[in-house]
Amino acid sequence: MTVTPRVLVVDDDEGFRDLISSVLISDGCDVQAAESGPVALGVMPLFQPHIVLLDVIMPEMSGLETLRQIRKLDSSVKVVMVSGWHDLGVVKEAVELGAAEFLNKPFDAGQLKSFVRREVAEMTG
Repeated sequence: MTVTPRVLVVDDDEGFRDLISSVLISDGCDVQAAESGPVALGVMPLFQPHIVLLDVIMPEMSGLETLRQIRKLDSSVKVVMVSGWHDLGVVKEAVELGAAEFLNKPFDAGQLKSFVRREVAEMTG
């Protein structure tokens, strides 16, 4: 049985959300998008994503705080942090909080698709 990967894309940049959602949908994923941490946390229990693609810098609630809250809801979901700037302190904290990967914007769409396929295969295989 093949599992359709469920990916939650969380980013305050609508253009980025739409682009990444389109890439993942074209690769066979079921995608939900959220413009903020609080919206993502509301979607999590209903959507039950395999993977969360989470921006680091967002108004209202940072990506790191959102990651902390996601871990309280579901400790098994894979979280990929994304950011337009590289800060080793943020990367270290994200890993300590359980992020599976950290991607710097812009990143290769093929890299993201490969990560999603690999992670879902590990979860279901």
